[in-house]
Amino acid sequence: YITAGGVREIYVGETVDFDAGAKRYSFDVYCDDESFTWSVSPEYGYIFENGLFFATSPGDEVEITASYNGTSGTYKIKVKEPPFADISGHWSATEVCKLYDAGIVVGEMTENGRMFFPDRAYSRNEFCIMLSRIMGLTKAPEENRTLNETQTGTENNAEQSDAVQTQNETENEIAVQSEESTARPEMSFADTVLIPDWAYDGVYALYDRGLLSEFVHADMMFDGSLPVTRREVISVIGKICAKAPDDYSVSLSDVSEKDADYQYVKNVLYSGIFEGYEDGTLGADRMLTRAEGAAVFTRLSSKLQK
Repeated sequence: YITAGGVREIYVGETVDFDAGAKRYSFDVYCDDESFTWSVSPEYGYIFENGLFFATSPGDEVEITASYNGTSGTYKIKVKEPPFADISGHWSATEVCKLYDAGIVVGEMTENGRMFFPDRAYSRNEFCIMLSRIMGLTKAPEENRTLNETQTGTENNAEQSDAVQTQNETENEIAVQSEESTARPEMSFADTVLIPDWAYDGVYALYDRGLLSEFVHADMMFDGSLPVTRREVISVIGKICAKAPDDYSVSLSDVSEKDADYQYVKNVLYSGIFEGYEDGTLGADRMLTRAEGAAVFTRLSSKLQK
């Protein structure tokens, strides 16, 4: 018999870790995954001797077979095309697909297909709308709309959709639209008028819950188009997480107990929502990439659902 944790559908580029077992006269036979001979049609992907399957092409009924001492078991899964053209094989593909299936991300439509841009930095506006969706405070646009989460001032701006207000409008144009709108609740940011409509509800949802206090300083500017840093993300998510035990210590070379945000850092690391880098650093002042954000949001979503 073969199991896969209830998995029945995956995307091209994802992996599934299959487990197999054997019985004789209703008794379990001692064996492990490497005791079996694994097979799959090569047109759909590769499977390793430990039962780890990597999908390379779509198929409606892909058969994974494990053989042992003349007997075999088969497990069928459906392999789908990934929702974004640029995530196949990327380390964040599984997390991105989970967010897509949950209706959290919809990506951007380009001439090369729907794209996620996993290595691009998140802006402050983007972070707010993503987190507000994860927390169930706002909803993502409908599937047939283009979510334009690119910001002015970056080199990788994608073409903005007519369905969503662009950030290439002038300050005066945005001000006029803001004055005409009666649905936008007020915030105390000095540049509230510059927050675009597509991001406003998400920013306000976090602002209203007191989660954005570390985002602004004496000038009271929100600066929503700026890339968000890992430290800023930690300052928000650290308030949502359960408090880490007092005796929990952080062993990362660039984190100190004297840091003003040390408790928030402890909270996100203890909860498993954030992780340090392989070089033993937190990299708190680095920009948060969309791929990193997908991993963070997936872990947070899992925590919030418990």
